[in-house]
Amino acid sequence: MSRVCLPCNLTEQEQQDAMRKFGGDSDFLTAEEEEAISEVFTQYLFYETWGSKNKRECICTHVNCGAFYMYAYENKQFSRHKHNESIECPRCGEPVTLKALGKLRSGSSLTETRRVTICRACQDGSLLLISGWATKRYDPYHDLRPGVDWYSKTRTYLRPGKRMQWKRGRVWDGTRFGYLTTWYPCPTVQEPFSPFMYSSDGSYYLIHPGAIYDTELRYCQLDQFYRDRKSIDILESPLEPIRGCIKYLSAYTRYPQIEMAVKIGMTDAVAELVESGQKYNKQLNWRAKTIPDFLRLTKPDAKIFIQIHGDLDLLTSFKRAFVLKRVQNMSEFKELADLIGGYEEIPVLVSCCEMSRCKLKKGARYVDRLDCYATRSQKLLSWRDYLYMARKLGYDLTRPDVAMPHNLRERHDAAADTIRANADAIEMTEYENRLKILRKLYEFELNGLRIVVPSSSGEIVDEGKTLQHCVAGYAGRHIQGKLDILFLRRVRRPAVPFVTIEMKPRKSVSDKVQMLQIHGYRNEFYNGKHGQDPYDKYSWFLSAWIDWMRAGSKRDKNGKPVLPGKEQTA
Repeated sequence: MSRVCLPCNLTEQEQQDAMRKFGGDSDFLTAEEEEAISEVFTQYLFYETWGSKNKRECICTHVNCGAFYMYAYENKQFSRHKHNESIECPRCGEPVTLKALGKLRSGSSLTETRRVTICRACQDGSLLLISGWATKRYDPYHDLRPGVDWYSKTRTYLRPGKRMQWKRGRVWDGTRFGYLTTWYPCPTVQEPFSPFMYSSDGSYYLIHPGAIYDTELRYCQLDQFYRDRKSIDILESPLEPIRGCIKYLSAYTRYPQIEMAVKIGMTDAVAELVESGQKYNKQLNWRAKTIPDFLRLTKPDAKIFIQIHGDLDLLTSFKRAFVLKRVQNMSEFKELADLIGGYEEIPVLVSCCEMSRCKLKKGARYVDRLDCYATRSQKLLSWRDYLYMARKLGYDLTRPDVAMPHNLRERHDAAADTIRANADAIEMTEYENRLKILRKLYEFELNGLRIVVPSSSGEIVDEGKTLQHCVAGYAGRHIQGKLDILFLRRVRRPAVPFVTIEMKPRKSVSDKVQMLQIHGYRNEFYNGKHGQDPYDKYSWFLSAWIDWMRAGSKRDKNGKPVLPGKEQTA
């Protein structure tokens, strides 16, 4: 696996030359860059009404607009719009948010900051990327069309085979008794902004992306990559924030094969390379100069692969089938896809045929003959699940009647039941000691009702299915001791689910007794209305049970509960 972030590789002399192209330590924006950055901010239309709502004096913050007057008779619809409404500017037609100056006491609420990366092209063919924060502060009393306050964070220099990144810092100047701006070289090229939970995903606005195509990186296919992956056109819609651009361009300086990969539709493989550093060397050759070599296919196979718009998953499935000698070439693979009804199901089919040791066509015909499920996809998934379970149980999958049973549904359910029984047996071994403790702490009987401790997770699952509530999802946590699930049953019908109780977990009689939930059939909501709360209905029993537990869960010599304050048993 390659590194996610590629190392910087400029010499000290090359770094000094590159820094001069950025303008040294100075931090500036050109007029064109400031105008482009202004467009990524929220655009406002400030107005003030004069007379009997007859005339509005307006200032639009769009670059190509400005101050103007608008009378009510000129645009009646505009005169009806009010503060904070989103409309189109009546002068330039761009979307804006209305702001009445009379309702703005300060401009602090309108201050905005945007994360921005600016692209600059150099005459020698290199690409300069400057990332930082742009801020606009609207002041209703001074400036309603402010300029952009710019603070850069990182600088990135890119050209084929070369990459470098610097991070902004400060150094103390003892002679002037102040801090000076300096740029520290970074060991690797990284994204300039880190994602933060709930507040930022690390995206930024790309300013002047067309400059990339005026450099030696012009064939990087960055615009096509974002169209395929995010449905974003960075050249036509620069107002959409993106992320991963700098890592993509950095990867292209080392792997120019990215160009051919994007052109043939392998954007998923490029995304894996850029985002996680995964190159999939068994499927792809990132040193190749031709498409067949890149795909590690013959020319005829590569031609068919491109025609069917193959992706990384499809290429992986084909090579697995080829290695297993299930198919001979891509043409046969294509015929198989036509037989099974599409390429989406082929990865599952390959997995099934690999486990059952049969040819792909034979596996496809077997799935078509099955009539136990409605769709081919469901048949394949059920077959794969059955094969996974059969292999886990040690079935002899070399036998065709075992690997491809005619009654797949019955064999699937039988294998699932066997695995569940085995899991219950292992689970019971671990749960046995805890079960004895829970029975001493909780089991109670009084006047025809009793508290029962479930002996396995399967009983809890069955309880949830019968009473149609969510206790089945608590089975694992009960076995692990994270909570205690109990059943309230009638003495005459102890096996019939009735009411379910959740308790705060206890390990001894000294632990706190706290009931968390108690519910019956469908949580007491059926026939369109709520039934009686079990806690209210059986409060006489529950109160006696809880008092008994708080008194230490005492029992007589025969193991029957002894009620607190009384000598007789319950």
